Amino acid sequence: MDNVSLKKLNAIFSAFPTALVILRADDPDFTVVEVNNAFLEMTGMERNTLLNNPFLETVNNYSEGRFEPNLGELSSAVKKVVTEKKLIETDIFEFKWDGTQDSAKKNIYLQFKCSPVKDEYGAIDSVLLVVDDVTGLLTDSEKRVSDTGKIKTRKELQNQSEDLEKKAAVNKAQYKSASEELDDFVYSVSHDLRAPLRRIDGFSQEILNEYADKLDETGAHYLNRIRQGAQDMGQLIDDLLKLSRISRKSVEREEIDLGNIAKSVFEELMELEPERNVDLKIDDDLIINADKGLIKAMLSNLISNALKFTSNREVAEIQIGSKMLDGDKVFYISDNGVGFDPSYKHKLFKAFSRLHSQNQFSGTGIGLATVKRIMTLHGGMVWAESPDENGAIFYLKF
Repeated sequence: MDNVSLKKLNAIFSAFPTALVILRADDPDFTVVEVNNAFLEMTGMERNTLLNNPFLETVNNYSEGRFEPNLGELSSAVKKVVTEKKLIETDIFEFKWDGTQDSAKKNIYLQFKCSPVKDEYGAIDSVLLVVDDVTGLLTDSEKRVSDTGKIKTRKELQNQSEDLEKKAAVNKAQYKSASEELDDFVYSVSHDLRAPLRRIDGFSQEILNEYADKLDETGAHYLNRIRQGAQDMGQLIDDLLKLSRISRKSVEREEIDLGNIAKSVFEELMELEPERNVDLKIDDDLIINADKGLIKAMLSNLISNALKFTSNREVAEIQIGSKMLDGDKVFYISDNGVGFDPSYKHKLFKAFSRLHSQNQFSGTGIGLATVKRIMTLHGGMVWAESPDENGAIFYLKF
């Protein structure tokens, strides 16, 4: 190609209305060989800033790091062009450019088409990036950026929406089926198991009362063990029934004071252990919008837990309050009890999971499962920490 033709080609490239960038294919940093005016106007960058410099790193630095989440993906796309020798189209990315003509910062949405450029021998000589500004083509609802900094195209958003609707329908059907099965189970437990357990407990008590003079110490011990087992099973059934009823309850929200309900629950529980020395501290203004009955049931479980696991402390300390965590207001209930092994905290809220033996602390393992179910019904979260296995803190995020 003569010099005149080359100059014409360069002039056409520079004046082309679509943003274009040419990268070296044999350079792992993809150095910029040439860039046209449209790309410079789109980004506000200077030609000298780009030429002979690594494209991805330079653009990332210029866009205040907003390019970084996509650096690996765009780099992979360019590498794929070189190895597979075919056109690759990327997702749509959001960028926050600086240095526009009016010196204002703005968000724009770009899509890259990466195309191989071959030399006269058929080898990949360079990679041409065709950069489309699709900001004006997207609706506000489509300008949603994921954790990786990219958004989906219209077609992908529509397909994703349809997939979600199908999954929601399947999940709804599965939930309805599971709920019906649970109702059947609850009915069976309520009517078929509780009566036999009461008979076992009652007849065992009769034997202890009527035949006490004919039983030795071992026989009496065995009967007491039978009674205790029947009572424990009865308590477990009662807890399961409560959990089932809570799962089916609709949430009726109102503005309530978490602190006032906690104080009321604490006073009721302390009537059962009036000899305990408990230092309770409750912060002011713990206002939430929630179902009062469910919140009372939840606090009953959490405060009961705190009292149970501080039973070996001379002075039990329980604190209920709120704080800001990662920009969100969360509520907490802490105690100075025995705590738990943090490596098993994922088991805390599962039904029947117990981190302490029955000999150490009694319980059915349903209480915290109930707490989680109540928070789920409110669309919230619950988690727990035990710093140095010294005491426990339960966090509630509504």
